[in-house]
Amino acid sequence: MELIKGETMTTRRRFNRLVDVVKSLRISHNALAGTVRSLEGDVEQMVDLLRNRVDVMRRKVMEIEMWQKAHEGAHDFVLTRGVQGKADLELLCDYLGVECVDTAAKRAVVKKK
Repeated sequence: MELIKGETMTTRRRFNRLVDVVKSLRISHNALAGTVRSLEGDVEQMVDLLRNRVDVMRRKVMEIEMWQKAHEGAHDFVLTRGVQGKADLELLCDYLGVECVDTAAKRAVVKKK
């Protein structure tokens, strides 16, 4: 390898080290960019899932509110269909201002507070 006029061996080694660092940074940047793209996809998927759950809960609330209007005198009723687990059920009961008395997967006997 021939040195350019005015270049020393030390300068050449420093330049080569700098080139190696830049290559390493480029590889790290590309790996990081791939990770970010992957995370963006995961976040989009989670947002879609949450959006679907919100839609299900919204429909369930509308269904229950319609039932309550039709049965003004009734105190107890049963929630079924569309509720995904106990946590969603308790959240729904809280929103409606009712007490979940007997909860099981996708079913609950509810009493008005």
